[in-house]
Amino acid sequence: MLAVALDRETLVSSLREQQHALADAADRVRELALEVEAGAERAALVSIASHDGTWDWDVETGVVRWSPAWARIVGCDVADLRDDPEEWLGRVHPDDVQAVHAAVAAQLAGTTEPLDVEHRLRCADGEHVRVRGRAVTVPDAGGRPARMVGALAVLSDVERYRSELRERALVDPDSGVLHRTLFVDRLEQAIARGGRVEGYGAHVLAVGLEVPPPVPTIHRLRGALGPACSLCALAPTDLVVLLDGVSDDAARHAAVRAAGACGSAVVEHLGDVTGAPDALEVLRRAGVALARRRARAHEAVVPWSAPSETFRAL
Repeated sequence: MLAVALDRETLVSSLREQQHALADAADRVRELALEVEAGAERAALVSIASHDGTWDWDVETGVVRWSPAWARIVGCDVADLRDDPEEWLGRVHPDDVQAVHAAVAAQLAGTTEPLDVEHRLRCADGEHVRVRGRAVTVPDAGGRPARMVGALAVLSDVERYRSELRERALVDPDSGVLHRTLFVDRLEQAIARGGRVEGYGAHVLAVGLEVPPPVPTIHRLRGALGPACSLCALAPTDLVVLLDGVSDDAARHAAVRAAGACGSAVVEHLGDVTGAPDALEVLRRAGVALARRRARAHEAVVPWSAPSETFRAL
């Protein structure tokens, strides 16, 4: 009987300890729920106060949750939005696609710099609104990107006016050819991005024509290469093209398409330029590549044959 009494006392003590442990766990769960609820309320209040459209992209599943403010920016109801990144990326203006895709690719490749890019976004009525997108990437335990959380804000009239003035000053409105200052800036960013992000590629094509290229020729070239390319005048009869964030094979195919779009033209593929010292050195070597090609042929223009050696071999 004494042994039974002792066993019962031990069992009662164990049950009391488990009861206290369960009570403590319940308290922690309630505190966590209140903290999560408060955090959601704070995020909602910040979104409402700033008029920013927030979004949360689960990179592993590919599911994106859009806020009602984000939906209002594009003129939709949040229930009508697809839960994938294409809902945003598919609305980007063709002239801004390269910058946005490059910024997103850098985030997914593991850069520690926050995403910050201005671009135009197509709304439900077909019109474009100029916005600024900012985001940060949250890694998982293994250091891989797990979530991307960001906000989209419509630029004010003053900010939009300044941005449009800057674009008109740096981009030819008829041909879309970039001013050298803007092209060099994009090329410098691509070179720097290649140094930070493993596996990132940026390729350059040098295009030599018989005469200064007319606007229709440039339009054909841009059509063959896609809206993500950047073009700049290297000389009166020469163009240089930046293909940012593409593979070697894609760049070689682009060189063939460029030659077909421009007719009898010299097209030199300089290869991946992310290892270049700077953008001005890339432009210099593009000019040298065209000069060598023309000198070898002993005439003004040589029909397309094959890509040149890689950039580092020039």
